[in-house]
Amino acid sequence: MELFYYLRSLSGRDLSDEDRVLLRLPFLAQIVLSLKKLLRDLGNFEEGFNLENTIEDAQLIFRNADQIKQGNLSTKVIAALKNLRQDNAMQSYLKVATDQAADSSNYFFSSLERLIHNNFVPSEDDMLHIKCGSCGIAEETITHVGDSFRFICVFTNRSSIKKWVHFFEEVDAIIFIASLVNYDEPLIHDPEKLRLRDDMAYFESICNSKWFGNCSQIVLILNKFDLFTRKIATSPLKICFPDYRGSSDPMEAAQFIQKKFEALNRNPLRTVHSYITSVRSKDSVKEIVDAIINLTAKSSKT
Repeated sequence: MELFYYLRSLSGRDLSDEDRVLLRLPFLAQIVLSLKKLLRDLGNFEEGFNLENTIEDAQLIFRNADQIKQGNLSTKVIAALKNLRQDNAMQSYLKVATDQAADSSNYFFSSLERLIHNNFVPSEDDMLHIKCGSCGIAEETITHVGDSFRFICVFTNRSSIKKWVHFFEEVDAIIFIASLVNYDEPLIHDPEKLRLRDDMAYFESICNSKWFGNCSQIVLILNKFDLFTRKIATSPLKICFPDYRGSSDPMEAAQFIQKKFEALNRNPLRTVHSYITSVRSKDSVKEIVDAIINLTAKSSKT
């Protein structure tokens, strides 16, 4: 998602205010989704946090979830959201939690007054925190040193790959983004499987797919290194990789994951270029996109 919005700005098509107004609803939906996961995790957390003082507020928000997602926030719902944000148990949990839901909730809760305002329009920084939907395709064309590059962004899950993969037979490069912090987080629809393992299976199927024709370049972006640095200190990588023999040093652990991904490519005609990063600002996204463009430009001229 971060790459997509940066590519849009490079194309000279920054989001208009009208576009951003339409994105207010996804932000409200994100607040509800983050709260649901956060409250579930908080209830299971080993420290035994509980929301005795605000349990009715949480129930009120969930009863009105559909209305909130449509942008309809009653005064009672707004008051409930504010109460949850100020709840001592919630604040204590957010200080120690290290997963993506907690990171997202921290951001949205800190901006709650602004987000629930009727005139709220998402900022660029907001765009870097919103979670994309489970499916969808978007594209942008940008010009770099006189050459045009067409980027097609696929926001989807592994189960739907057969629906779109045959449209990409003539691509010059594939960009795959995975979150490092997924290593100890189970899939919602299949709690027996870890999200990073599912990402690896998805990456393997794309690397070795017959549908990408003569594509010789695969760019792997291992994102969320900032959150990974916090999490690895308390949650061992062996949860996902029993064969890991390294320390809890964040870079050492991330590089182990990096090698695991790279080993999944069995196509001798394709090269994997991997990056460990934290895509949290436009500058960091720019650095990655510039590297991708230069790589693709060189590849297309050989």
